[in-house]
Amino acid sequence: MVSLLICIGIAVEWRRSRIHTDMLAYLTPASRLQGLAADRDGALFFFSDVPFSPERGFSLQGLSVASDEFEPMRAMLFDPSLTVHQRFGFKSVAGQLPMAATLNPQFVAVVIPYWCLLPLALLPTVALLRRWRRQRLRKKRGQCLACGYDLRASGSRCPECGAERGSVVPSVA
Repeated sequence: MVSLLICIGIAVEWRRSRIHTDMLAYLTPASRLQGLAADRDGALFFFSDVPFSPERGFSLQGLSVASDEFEPMRAMLFDPSLTVHQRFGFKSVAGQLPMAATLNPQFVAVVIPYWCLLPLALLPTVALLRRWRRQRLRKKRGQCLACGYDLRASGSRCPECGAERGSVVPSVA
């Protein structure tokens, strides 16, 4: 159920990102800036060693701006003078931020397109639905819900795996 909610959230952000860019900035305990943005290109992950005062460490801040207002930030991160790797909507770049040359802050930015995130978020839901369907079919056929052994001529326990008739043994995988 959680993966389905995450999938819906990704779909909403994908649609919303055409107009707005939603950002989440995180300062690590060492007061280094990290971030996540739902941008029109995809989910943008930003990691840096930009220093902030130690009092601000381990804090979180959210912000939403018009997508056009985020354009200067996007242009700074994916500057053509830096080596930008991109293929199939994925982008990555690493380099030095130009805003504070004396501090020499390094950064890495990665964009993962929404078309890739959506199916990944759906995988747990699909696996759960497959398991539910398999157990329903096994129950209908008179099989052990845990291993699928035919229980029509058996007692209260499965002779194959030892599970109680009608009980489900949680799968390890």
